[in-house]
Amino acid sequence: MSYLVIGAGPAGLTALRSLKEAGLAAQAVEQNADVGGQWLYGAESSAVYASTHLISSKRTTAFADFPMPEDWPAYPNHAQVLDYLRAYARHFDLYPHIRFNTGLRALTRQGTGWRAAFSDGSSADYAGVIIANGHLSDP
Repeated sequence: MSYLVIGAGPAGLTALRSLKEAGLAAQAVEQNADVGGQWLYGAESSAVYASTHLISSKRTTAFADFPMPEDWPAYPNHAQVLDYLRAYARHFDLYPHIRFNTGLRALTRQGTGWRAAFSDGSSADYAGVIIANGHLSDP
C-alpha cells in the first residue's frame, strides 16, 4: 500500500521526495494546477502579492542539497521562488507522482490505514498520510 502526501508546496515536495528515496510508494495530491503551494501566484489559495520577495535569504531558504542559483538576488521574488520549486520537482522526478487539480474532501481511518476521498469523486486507501496543505492555504 502507498502513502499519500496532501499538498505540493515546499513541505509536500520534500515529503514526497523523502518517501520516494526511502523506497516507499507515494503519491501527492495538489488542488492547484502546479507545484508551489503559497508561491503559486494567482492561485485562489495563494496569498502572495505581485511584489512579494523572500524575507529570508536564498542561502537560508534553499534546500541544503539543492541551492538556489548563484546569479539570483539574495532575496528572490515570488516568480523565482516558484521557478526554484518547479526545478526541485523536476530534478527529483516528482511530477509523475503528483495528481494536480485534485483536492482532498475526506480522510477517514480505515483499519490500520486511511481512506482518502478526492474532489474528482475517486477514493483510495493508503498506509499513511502526510498533511502538507500549508498554514496559509485559506487567505
